[in-house]
Amino acid sequence: MKSAKSTIADVALHAGVSTATVSRVINNAPSSDNTRLRVLRSIKELGYKVNTDGQALRSRKTNRILLSLANISNPFYTTLAESIENAISKSGYHILLSASATNEVEIQEQIEKAGSGFVDGFIFGPITFSPTTVDKLKKLTIPTVLIGPHIRGTKIDSVGTNEYHGMKEAILYLRAKGKKRFLLFNGPLDSIPGLNRNNCFLKIMSEIDEKSVKFDVVNTSSFTFDQANIEIRKLVTIFNFDAIICGNDLMAAAVINYLREENRAIPEETAVLGLDNDDFCSYVYPKISSIDINIPEQGEAAAKALLSRIQNPKQKYSEHLTVSRFIPRQST
Repeated sequence: MKSAKSTIADVALHAGVSTATVSRVINNAPSSDNTRLRVLRSIKELGYKVNTDGQALRSRKTNRILLSLANISNPFYTTLAESIENAISKSGYHILLSASATNEVEIQEQIEKAGSGFVDGFIFGPITFSPTTVDKLKKLTIPTVLIGPHIRGTKIDSVGTNEYHGMKEAILYLRAKGKKRFLLFNGPLDSIPGLNRNNCFLKIMSEIDEKSVKFDVVNTSSFTFDQANIEIRKLVTIFNFDAIICGNDLMAAAVINYLREENRAIPEETAVLGLDNDDFCSYVYPKISSIDINIPEQGEAAAKALLSRIQNPKQKYSEHLTVSRFIPRQST
């Protein structure tokens, strides 16, 4: 008869063996075939549930990886998660996905969760960092891979992309098309990607250094389509620009929607460029030109780095950067 909460002692009594014998069977330690069958039969009849977390704490191995990302509704993170899971699943590990690393409180909670002993490794893709977050990362003792720029002073492998090359390729392409008035319509400046894209754009414009070329930067409060749709309509100077480079493809889609509502010719009057090269760029009209940051490669590299770190904790820490490239389509 099944008990609501059978214990290992109940199983031992039912099978006529010691609790130590039941534990050996549960943990696949040597025991006779007859004994193993009796114990397994008792476990089934009593409905005993093996405490896998307890097993993991004793063996110090859980076969679980925590993947913590900022916003799984963003196509960038969806593609990244799929790539990581495909690579990790082949190794026998299971992914625990958390999509709540969007603010400092949640980010620090994710780090604490990773360090609590219920996973063997941690792949972390937050949207921002604070000194407190960096301090917590420095104290982590489990294998960890950061999606984003390497943090100095931490013993953490990192995977990211060099957006400079793809962005410069795109801007030079637009210059060759006669575009002279550039706007970077970007996400939050206090975010990791927002700051990086601002810096890349400003560096490139300083390198072009042409008197006839004008530029400006607008930072919105988020990288979402909805927020971009709100803020682009508030931008009274939008029609002063003949080339708009957006912080990601969702923002580019919002800009294109607004320009078409205003009967602005794309790309003749205003060229629009996204960033990430999400799949949907080829499904909309006009098809969105974008900077490809090779998201699948980033995911595969993150998985490979983590598995390698788990197997060899003392190996040299690595920083993997994918190369970005410009993908021209109808919007430019």
